[in-house]
Amino acid sequence: PLWSLVVPLCSFVLTGMPLGAGQPVPLSPETLPTLGARLRVVLAGPAANLIAAGGFALAGMTGAATINLVLCAFNLVPMPPLDGYEAARLILEERRKS
Repeated sequence: PLWSLVVPLCSFVLTGMPLGAGQPVPLSPETLPTLGARLRVVLAGPAANLIAAGGFALAGMTGAATINLVLCAFNLVPMPPLDGYEAARLILEERRKS
């Protein structure tokens, strides 16, 4: 609740703009048995940024579109705890098995 409730509320009071963050979603191999299923979960965040960027661009809100494109690219950097790291780890782990 800290990053999804307290921080956005405090930032809204201080700046007039709610800012927050999400928590990493743990991947369970039992519930997501295939590589494709796990990659879809990991890449959902960057995909949401791309969809949002497209929507903002269509609405003429180029600043918001650019921010979402930058967030998408940043999330794909292969460095923990970013989504790109988890995607790279899953792919390399699968290649190591075969």
